[in-house]
Amino acid sequence: TDGYKGLVSWTGTMFEYLMPNLFLSENPRSITGVSNKSVVELQQNDGERGVWGKSESGYYAFDLDLNYQYKAFGAESAALNGNVPANRVFAPYAAMMALMQKPRQAMDNLYKLMSHGMYGEYGLYEAIDFTSDNAHVVSSYMAHHQGMSMLAIEAALRGEIKKTFASIPAIGAYTLLSQ
Repeated sequence: TDGYKGLVSWTGTMFEYLMPNLFLSENPRSITGVSNKSVVELQQNDGERGVWGKSESGYYAFDLDLNYQYKAFGAESAALNGNVPANRVFAPYAAMMALMQKPRQAMDNLYKLMSHGMYGEYGLYEAIDFTSDNAHVVSSYMAHHQGMSMLAIEAALRGEIKKTFASIPAIGAYTLLSQ
């Protein structure tokens, strides 16, 4: 779509494309490598107010107990599911995972997220929701999103976890198949 090539996922989220790269190396010329690069570019183009990065996350709506609601947000053009929400919700952990594909652009995005008040006592908040006229920070933390953020930083800087995984024979076989 729009000159981008790659596989479609269920909802076009960064998680669906980039989560495996937290543990596994990719060949940038493989179909998954091309797809991962394309989804980051699609998501950059789908940004709002200078920020981008859609994935599964909390958003600014509440249940009866005043808990934030949660669902998948992604790049519509990369989504197989025709029910991708039109909401404009951006999650910092999605931007963190993009560090593995486009480090400079991902860092710029993270700084822009922080300029919108996305930083709290325990790090970056869950998401920012631009669905209404006002930006609403989803001021919660999800352990698995914080964990993926830490893994993405490690993968972008050193890649030791990927090397450890690659030393497992079954993972080595997968790596050969993914090439």
